[in-house]
Amino acid sequence: MESTEVRPQAQALVPSIFASDATRLKGEDGMRIERVVIGGDIVLCAIVVDGHGGYEAAAHVVEHLIEFLLIEFLCDESQGDASGSALSEVLKRTFRRLHEQVCADLRHTAGAAVTVCLINETRGELTTAHVGDAAAMLVLSPTAGRRAADQRAMVPLTDEHRLNDSEDERARVKEQGGQLGRATSQNQAAGPIRAYPGGVACARAIGDRDCGPWLSPVPNIKTMPLLEAHSLVVIASDGVWDALPPQKVVKEALRSNNVFEAAHNIVAKALKARGLRDDITRCT
Repeated sequence: MESTEVRPQAQALVPSIFASDATRLKGEDGMRIERVVIGGDIVLCAIVVDGHGGYEAAAHVVEHLIEFLLIEFLCDESQGDASGSALSEVLKRTFRRLHEQVCADLRHTAGAAVTVCLINETRGELTTAHVGDAAAMLVLSPTAGRRAADQRAMVPLTDEHRLNDSEDERARVKEQGGQLGRATSQNQAAGPIRAYPGGVACARAIGDRDCGPWLSPVPNIKTMPLLEAHSLVVIASDGVWDALPPQKVVKEALRSNNVFEAAHNIVAKALKARGLRDDITRCT
């Protein structure tokens, strides 16, 4: 007896339109957006990386993440399933593989914050995976009675990984043998809480070979339906989020005429608010 798989109706979403913008200072940010076919589903892959200690880790992730994702998927038992649950398992293995390869390169000790959003346009589903502080947010389409910057219009897609702001991450680092402290300036503690050895402010990343086993490449992953038309997914490095509060980013995104204008305007606003103190990267 032949079995017939019942699949979601094709093209649950209108194909996504995407745009990006960036202003460089150190050249350690990176981004990549591609539409691929996974298990018969059309999936838009959007990646933002924020390197530290050099550009090498960020460059490796930008070059290889999508290819490794596809390879891992082909090796997975559920090759015909591009659901969020299947993609989540493949993303975990992909992040681990990238981390091992970056750490195996003895020429550098660079690391990178990585955020990837997979929009399954066939199923109408969004899966986000990240390590570090390149945050992502879902901006729902404006509807009657919803103000542009209303809290109801924002859905965070990433969790807090900065040691200074995450009690869970500080506890995890200490349990795994890391030491917490601050850098010193003129014999005074200064700056955010960091983990040692290595001195990183986020203890989840790809790379950072000079850190201890408490440095984790295991991503936080979220999957949710994405069926509301005209919604926006905003992914940006901390060059944006440290300069602009989320409400202002949302307001700018919703009042822009299109995603190209939104990407440009948000980067311009971040530059104006804080100056060029870091790479500023944003994709929509």
